[in-house]
Amino acid sequence: MSHFFLSYPFLLPVVTWGIGQGLKVSLRLLDRKFDRKYLFSSGGMPSVHAIFVTSLTTLVAWIDGFQSLLFAVSFVLSLIVLYDAMHVRQEAGKHATILNTLLSDQEHHDPLNPYIGHTFFEVLVGSILGILLTCLLLAF
Repeated sequence: MSHFFLSYPFLLPVVTWGIGQGLKVSLRLLDRKFDRKYLFSSGGMPSVHAIFVTSLTTLVAWIDGFQSLLFAVSFVLSLIVLYDAMHVRQEAGKHATILNTLLSDQEHHDPLNPYIGHTFFEVLVGSILGILLTCLLLAF
């Protein structure tokens, strides 16, 4: 079991996730000062959810081919994650904004994070990066 975490089918999507998260933090630093919470935060450009799942799906296609059952399962699950990132989590962010406004006068209100979802463009860029980074890393 310990060898699983050292195998490239597991490590490659994790590496692309790390690259994407680093890119997201770097982009946020362009207009804000550094905050540790950005290292593992959700939402924003690019979608690291998209990078991770498209990296895994690309890896499966590379190893097993587009006709494999494993690719079909990976592709469908990726679509679910991408849909969730764009729609469900974006709606939750809108709800957080409204709740923060309604509860702003409360004495012990910890603001909810409204930046947990992604726009279509953030997911598109993340998906393209996931595919490109995976192909680039597999080429070496």
